[in-house]
Amino acid sequence: MQRDLITTGMGIAALYLLGKHILGKYDFTKLYAESIAPNFATYASGRGQLYALEARLKDHALANGTIHDLVIIGLTRQHLGRTDEDNQLTAPSPLLLADR
Repeated sequence: MQRDLITTGMGIAALYLLGKHILGKYDFTKLYAESIAPNFATYASGRGQLYALEARLKDHALANGTIHDLVIIGLTRQHLGRTDEDNQLTAPSPLLLADR
């Protein structure tokens, strides 16, 4: 991501659009993402509402010469927003629209 876009919410918006497309078009029930612990701290406040913490692998990733924990999160249709009777997304999560 470009430095001038960091902290603008564009990363979360992109994740929402990607998740909506994949979960809406294909028969997946959950998407997974990985992050090293220092990076995870920047979006940790969304835990439980925007995603579920699936696993934390201790001392699992090497980045810039330092060993970090690897954090794995899971994203479902329910995290992305409301769904209809066929479990298709119908509206974005209010949390994703709060900053508009």
